[in-house]
Amino acid sequence: MKCFTCGADVPPPARFCGHCGTLVGDPHDATLLVPPESGDDLLQRLRMVLAGEYEVEHELARGGMAVVFKATEVGLRRVVALKVLPPELGLTARAAERFKREARMVAEIDHPNIIPVYRVGQIGGILFIVMKFVEGKSLDAIVQAQGALPVPVTLYVLRGAARALAYAHACGIVHRDVKGANILVDSDGRVMVSDFGVALRSADVTLTADGTLIGTPAFMSPEQCAGRRAGPQSDQYSLGIVAFQMLAGSVPFHADTLAGVMHHHFFTPVPDLGLVRDDVPGSLGDVVRRALHKDPERRFKTTREMLTAIEATPFRERDRQESERILQ
Repeated sequence: MKCFTCGADVPPPARFCGHCGTLVGDPHDATLLVPPESGDDLLQRLRMVLAGEYEVEHELARGGMAVVFKATEVGLRRVVALKVLPPELGLTARAAERFKREARMVAEIDHPNIIPVYRVGQIGGILFIVMKFVEGKSLDAIVQAQGALPVPVTLYVLRGAARALAYAHACGIVHRDVKGANILVDSDGRVMVSDFGVALRSADVTLTADGTLIGTPAFMSPEQCAGRRAGPQSDQYSLGIVAFQMLAGSVPFHADTLAGVMHHHFFTPVPDLGLVRDDVPGSLGDVVRRALHKDPERRFKTTREMLTAIEATPFRERDRQESERILQ
């Protein structure tokens, strides 16, 4: 079996991708999985309902909430990414409201490390968001191809992602699904955070009051696993998992069941990065350990504080240039 998020091999009986953490086969929890079937049918339907406005080319990716297509906006001849709520999820009022709310929130954000939204619409029963098309690679794809990344490259990615999250958190927006698949590096080497598809304003939790599990298990904070309200510290935890993945080449916790992954997040100490490699600066190791604390109160008070801690590790101009070269 292959993970439909990152393409890595997933040997049976595993239910989670050991590389990116995506759930690849649990029939009891459809909220975490968009089945890969019917891609051609959805593509043809999109081409029909959006004819004259967008030329839809092909599928780019799919995740727990949406399928993304590459398209061209006819009027402006602008290449865009078209994010669609697939029919497999069912167009329930809750799912539709979550999807539209995402677009409204992200459209309010203007930050160089966050992918901008151009439009949200609903035509022919299909909900969609039009976003900037990023020519580049996901962090997952980079780690899969290269394995553990050099420390300067890890710092480079963390600085960009933390800037994006710190800004979003200051706007009252929590991402809730931070992972390597949602961190992109464009052709110029810029780090951009994508897919705020499960984002929530800190004061708006009514749409998940039923305890729906939102996120990718390998990257979820303990409080998310418990179905509790997620705040900025939950994103810090997920970014800490991303940092560990970059430094070690794999996420810290592995299990064949959802319960097993959750148990690790609740109780298992994070493996010592010093046992994995000996070149991690103490200041960076401290950031990862603090971000991955089981108790959100013991993490960073704000993500701006986390960003400051990340930036405290020396990072030279030649480190930036080398990082951009490696990531392109």
